[in-house]
Amino acid sequence: MFKKFNDKETFLPFDQHGLISLIAPRSILITNAVEDTWADPEGTYKAAKAAGPAWHLYGLSGLFQPTPEQTNFNAPLAYHIREGVHSVTPEDWKIFTKYADQQFKE
Repeated sequence: MFKKFNDKETFLPFDQHGLISLIAPRSILITNAVEDTWADPEGTYKAAKAAGPAWHLYGLSGLFQPTPEQTNFNAPLAYHIREGVHSVTPEDWKIFTKYADQQFKE
């Protein structure tokens, strides 16, 4: 289905921030790599920021970090970007577990 939107993204009936918003009020860490241009790290960060109001409805902070590089592990909506290309690295797993530990600590 999505192939019909190749090079026609503006015609999609929804935007990524709407999908992210559906997760509220639960925690989510959105990640990218700097050189993963197909995933559009800048657009992903902007979508995460735009989804913030969904968390505000529950009295929680949205994406509360001044820049993409300053991951806020305490926020229920967070973004992390690392150097490199599209893949899952040992560094990624450290970031995932750090976020999970912070969000789900007892």
